[in-house]
Amino acid sequence: MADVSIQPSERLEIETSPKVEVVGPSRTVAIVGIVLVVVVAAFAVGLRLAGTSSAGAATSVRAALVSTLAKNTADLSISESIDVEGQIGTATGSGKCNLHIDACSATLVYNGALSQLGTESMLYSGRIMYLKLAGTVGASFPTPWISLPFKASNRPSALGSTGSPLAGLALLTRQGAALRDEGMVRVDGVEMHQYGVTVSKSSAKSVVNRQETGLPGWLSHPTSQGPLGALSMTLDINAAGTIGRIAFTTSATQDHTFAIVHATETVTSYGAPVTITVPSKSELTLVNALAGTLTRYCTPAPGLRLGPASKPIVTRH
Repeated sequence: MADVSIQPSERLEIETSPKVEVVGPSRTVAIVGIVLVVVVAAFAVGLRLAGTSSAGAATSVRAALVSTLAKNTADLSISESIDVEGQIGTATGSGKCNLHIDACSATLVYNGALSQLGTESMLYSGRIMYLKLAGTVGASFPTPWISLPFKASNRPSALGSTGSPLAGLALLTRQGAALRDEGMVRVDGVEMHQYGVTVSKSSAKSVVNRQETGLPGWLSHPTSQGPLGALSMTLDINAAGTIGRIAFTTSATQDHTFAIVHATETVTSYGAPVTITVPSKSELTLVNALAGTLTRYCTPAPGLRLGPASKPIVTRH
């Protein structure tokens, strides 16, 4: 509306300006200049008027979420930056997800301050995370796999974002989620439309209603709220109207130890078959049974915790 109200005064100023008599080529240049100014001004106004409104942005994001979930499966590339008490580690890898039931598998390789953790294999199904670590750390476990229930896995730790790779999508259904249009960005050379999501306690709204038609049960469930401690998320939507990239930040403090994780997940393809087979009970150890067992093996960032109730299982000597 501000643009519309400015236009008449701009035209009036041009029309009532003192006339300057010009002849020959100079007059032609002056006329062309005025025309260009008017055209540029109109073009700028057109861009502002054509910008996606808040309601339009929410509609676009809802549609992209439904279209994405309709693909049933997705392959992802994953990158994380992990800050535990100021010591920075990274994790990179790939994953596959069944979008209908929120079941995923992934492999991550740790570097930097967490390089001694080596390679992690991860399975997520039925709101339980299953982890298998390589190297001396993994060899210290009594079984090949450890398991973390939802409350323990859905938060950041020295292992990064150990919840479902799809957890970021649940931020869209969290109460207090506010949406902003960030415009066009390039993701690996491909133009996408980026939207930012922030969660505020002062707002009772959500970007996507949990009862939205087309949402699978796991996303419409009241306990689906995204990674605990999430501060923000960006969602990039491609030209096909599906989600191409998710990036979010999550943080937590436990016993005066903080962890901040920046995670980026890029969709590399949709629709390939995904089979998730969880380990048998004989291959599993509950995470809380492992508290204190690894202190003699590793010296990465202090205070490595795999769950909210566990004591540090990796400490610095």
